[in-house]
Amino acid sequence: MKPLSDKSKKLLDDLHKIPWPRNLFEKIGANDSSLLQIITKLSETSEILVAKHLAYFLDHPNKVVIDATAKALHQLLSNASPQEFVCLDSLIRQTSHYGGGGWYNLKPDKVKSLAKLEPSIYALGLVSLHQSGYVREEAIRYINKINTGEELSFLLIRFNDWVPSIREIAYEFVKSRLNHGYTKTFLKNIVLLYKLKDSRRHAYSELIDGAFNLLKAPEASDILIEALKSKDTFIRRSAFKIITETKADPNIVAQEGLKQKDHIIRFWVVDNVLPKLAKDDHYKAVTQIKKDPFMPIRREALFIIATRYPQIASEELKKALLDNHMAIRESARNYLSKIEDINYAEVYRAFLVSDDLRILKVAILGLGETGAIEDSLSIAPFVSRKESPIRRAVIRSLAKLDANSFGDLFYETLTDERRGISSEARKVFVKNLKLVNLAKLLAIFNESFFVHVRKNILILIDKLGKWDKVPPFIMASSDSNCEVSELSSRYLTKWLASYNASFETPTQSQINEIVKSIDKFGSNLDEGFKKQLVFSLKGFQVPD
Repeated sequence: MKPLSDKSKKLLDDLHKIPWPRNLFEKIGANDSSLLQIITKLSETSEILVAKHLAYFLDHPNKVVIDATAKALHQLLSNASPQEFVCLDSLIRQTSHYGGGGWYNLKPDKVKSLAKLEPSIYALGLVSLHQSGYVREEAIRYINKINTGEELSFLLIRFNDWVPSIREIAYEFVKSRLNHGYTKTFLKNIVLLYKLKDSRRHAYSELIDGAFNLLKAPEASDILIEALKSKDTFIRRSAFKIITETKADPNIVAQEGLKQKDHIIRFWVVDNVLPKLAKDDHYKAVTQIKKDPFMPIRREALFIIATRYPQIASEELKKALLDNHMAIRESARNYLSKIEDINYAEVYRAFLVSDDLRILKVAILGLGETGAIEDSLSIAPFVSRKESPIRRAVIRSLAKLDANSFGDLFYETLTDERRGISSEARKVFVKNLKLVNLAKLLAIFNESFFVHVRKNILILIDKLGKWDKVPPFIMASSDSNCEVSELSSRYLTKWLASYNASFETPTQSQINEIVKSIDKFGSNLDEGFKKQLVFSLKGFQVPD
């Protein structure tokens, strides 16, 4: 649940500064127009947490204020999710710094008047979350009289109440709604059903099973299919999971599942639904999932093709050699090796002349995965291309084939104005720290105008020796660019927090460099931070 915005906090501050009438004379003479205006503004914030603080005004002496509060709560909560009601169930019983008016002393007989409000469901719903068991019980009795479906969330929440009598009442009220007319509502509250299923407070497994059986009934199939369009991820996935457990036509289920943008649902189709399909439908589905944008699904398609469709396996696996993802290319080579003897490096070399940028990129990457050191000479010239994907592929492949011979190229690409290329070079140095030269890094840091380059330099410096990294970080902490100085300060903070975790002793030269850095750039460091830094050198030989 999102925290209160500054605007809402200001409105709530103003709202709670308005005194409540303390007697009949003040009530008669009270002018609540300012209070009503603030409540109206709060209702327009769409912030669920505001409801907690508005609930206190359900006990206001003025009925006009109570009516306005009920309408505001309806506007705020009518689109709230069951999960948000669960959060409110906990939060509303916590003490608020705003006080709470008479909310904490609310009596059960007050609930009857709240039930007469129009609309009343969310006012009663919040009262059903009250800390008093007597108030909660009275609230759910009135909530039970509402049959719009909005009441089910509050009844299910009280179904897990810590007071046995309230649980039993909620049980009966929920049980009375186990009918087809409430299928869509139970599905909307599916997260609460799973929460109750996992609860150890008191298990009413019969009722929970009844709710799930209601969702699995043949009459619910259209509702479940429609739920796949829900914006709520949990509802979408739960609906599909339930569909797979019904007797619905697996071909229809597969078609609907593969239409989903949610890759988890599409993966469930592959894992749970495809094995149930007839031969023709299965083949059709496999030809669809082999093009899926989600790599694990394409990898499953390769496995199915390699094991169930040998007549097309060779052709499809060869196509997969040019997949964008390394895992797919590796899988394809693994399956192909079992049926054919192929020189994969030759395959990728042949595509180095391709005019298709995607194919060229994959050929460079594939050759890096399967080629020999000599192939680096064929790949290196492509680093002069202007296309970033091609240059990144070159850097990655050269690092695999012969990183030691292309150190200068990696330093050059580290300085690139394009963030992705510089980052790719940084990754090479991280995996090949023997190529890292502190003097070269500092020269690039001082010469480059690009923030991403300088940040990449700091990331690499952090990989260096314990004492060598300190002077550059002190220097960079005074950088004019806030991103660079903040990153450097974070590294210094991390260093101070863990410097005594190892027993590496600094050389006299390293101590001298640290002291010089503190003298030159220390004015930009926090005094407390600087003292800690100096203290870290105690016990070692410090120059006069």
